[in-house]
Formats: sequence, structure tokens, C-alpha cells
Amino acid sequence: MPSSRESSSSKIIKSLSTFQKLKEGKTISICISDISVIRIISGKADCDFGDGKELVSDGDCIFVPPQITALITPVTDTAVNNFLIDSSILTEASLCSVSRINRDDPVINSIVDRIEYEYSHQESFHEVYLNSLSKKLIIHLLRKHSQTVFDGATEVSEDARRTLVTKASGFISENSTKGISAKDVAKHLNVSLAYLDRCFKSVLGKTPTMVITELKCRKATETLDRGVKSVTDVAFDNGFASVEHFIRQYKKYSGQTPGQKMKDAKRRQSVTEN
Repeated sequence: MPSSRESSSSKIIKSLSTFQKLKEGKTISICISDISVIRIISGKADCDFGDGKELVSDGDCIFVPPQITALITPVTDTAVNNFLIDSSILTEASLCSVSRINRDDPVINSIVDRIEYEYSHQESFHEVYLNSLSKKLIIHLLRKHSQTVFDGATEVSEDARRTLVTKASGFISENSTKGISAKDVAKHLNVSLAYLDRCFKSVLGKTPTMVITELKCRKATETLDRGVKSVTDVAFDNGFASVEHFIRQYKKYSGQTPGQKMKDAKRRQSVTEN
């Protein structure tokens, strides 16, 4: 998506393309190790970060943090300008807290216009100025379009955290037996793992990893109580990486090994039958 033209002098702005034209219906996938910033100049496009499509149009800015996948499908012929910023200027946790789509923000548009001009004309001290502009853009995104307020201020509302945890819990419930990790949950919701951890600790008093493990153990208990499968089968059916890991985690969860739990279940069944 971003132009392959590289600036030999600028380290922060890694590449930039002005008025790049995207053909209607041709989906473009973006997932790179740098920050990608795309501003819609004209036309309309669907943008999908994995949780549903959202229509973007003139003046909107799409912000794609490192390693996050965005699918952009123009619904009309669309013109954009886009550029890459070196992701090392800020931590991944901070970058992933920024809202993915920012609506017609005059500050963003002003900074992007200035970046385009400096990148194209390369006047005196342009490298220093480009570095300054790129950081100014990221700081504006963090301050005005972030899920987390920095500089020691209070975080987002309790309702917002509860909403995120509810969505995450639903995803965990549907996919716990597939061997998912907390990192998978964070990626699905397009937030950083650190931010997801904070929300879970605030709302539930537990980490996402603890919630995933407890759910897997609870589902495993239901199978063990029936006594119809081996411990190995129960482990892999419920998304544990190995039998040893299952035994260790299950004992922490219930105070018994899976084998002991199964024996107790069979003993109860025998007493009931007699």
C-alpha cells in the first residue's frame, strides 16, 4: 500500500505517496512492522480490522499500528495519501491503544499536509522537521484518539472497560478450546495486550490468561465427570498444549489432578448405580 519510494535522509518518515489511486473493489491488505497512516482524499472505502467493516470517506484518517492487519476495499475509485512512520518512536502498547479510524480531524489533516510538503520539497533541516511532525502526529493521536489517557490522567470510563471485557469474554467463550492465548484476544479486539490486561484486572480482578485457563478447566471438568474419555483426550479437546500442562493447570484450578477427578466421578457413578 505505502509507496516504495524511500527517503535517504529521513529516518522517521520511511516512505510517502501522495494522491495514490485505489481501484473500486480491489482489496488491499496492510500488516507491516511500521506505523501506516492513510488519509482519504476522495472517494469511499470499507475498512476492516477483523471485527466488521466501517465506511471511510473524504477527510478520514486510518491508523494501522505495527503487526495489525487492516483490509481496505474501495467502494468507489478512491484517492489517498499514505506514509510509514518508524514504529520504534513509541511503545507498541501505546500505539495499539489508538483508535483505528479518526473522523475528519483538522489537526491530523494539517500535520499530514505539512509532512507531504516537507517530504516532497526537502528544504533546509527537513529531516529534523519531518521527525518533529511525525512525533506531533502520534502524540495528537494518543491524546485525542486513544483508549487510554496518558500523562498521569485517569483512564477511560469503567463502562468502556466493562464493554471491552464483555466482548473479550464472548470471544474467549467461543474459542477457548482452540488453544487461544490472551495475545489472540487482544489482536481480535485490536488493543494492546497490556491494555487488555489492565481492563480485565480492573473489572474481574483476573488476567485474560487466568480467565481462559479457568474456562478450559471448567469445560474439562464436565467431561471428566462423565468419565468417558481419557485424560489425554480431555486435555487436547479443551485446547491445552500438552497433557503435562493440563494436569498442572487443572490441579491449580481444582486441587485435584484430572485422574483423581475422573476416579471420583466413576466412584460416584458406581454408588448411584448400586
